[in-house]
Amino acid sequence: MAGKLARKAGSEVELVPGAVSGPGVREWLASPGRLEVAGAAFDTRLQGLPAVTGRASKSIRWLLAHHGARIAASPGSFLVEGLTGALAEGELGRARAWGERLSASGAPPGRRQAC
Repeated sequence: MAGKLARKAGSEVELVPGAVSGPGVREWLASPGRLEVAGAAFDTRLQGLPAVTGRASKSIRWLLAHHGARIAASPGSFLVEGLTGALAEGELGRARAWGERLSASGAPPGRRQAC
C-alpha cells in the first residue's frame, strides 16, 4: 500500500531507500491455504483514533486465524510520526517488549495468549 501511495502524483509518502514495494500482508494472506503455525499481528499507524487512522493488525489477526494459525498474542499497534513512517518516541521500546513477550510466551498449540 505504501508503494501505491508513494507513486501517486503529489503524494508526500516516500519509501525508504532500498525498500521493495510488493504485495502486502493482506495480499499474501489471501490464498495461503491452511496455516499450521502460531501467528501474531502488528501494525504501525499514525496517532489518533483507530477508526480514523486504521488498525491493520486486527484484520491481519483475523486472516491468520481464518487460515488456521494459532494466535499467540493480541494484536499490537506501534505509532509512527507523519508520513515518513519513523517510529514515534518510545515506540521502539514498546515494540521490542511486545516481541520479547511474544517470544517468551511459548504459546502451546491451540491456545491463545494475550501480550
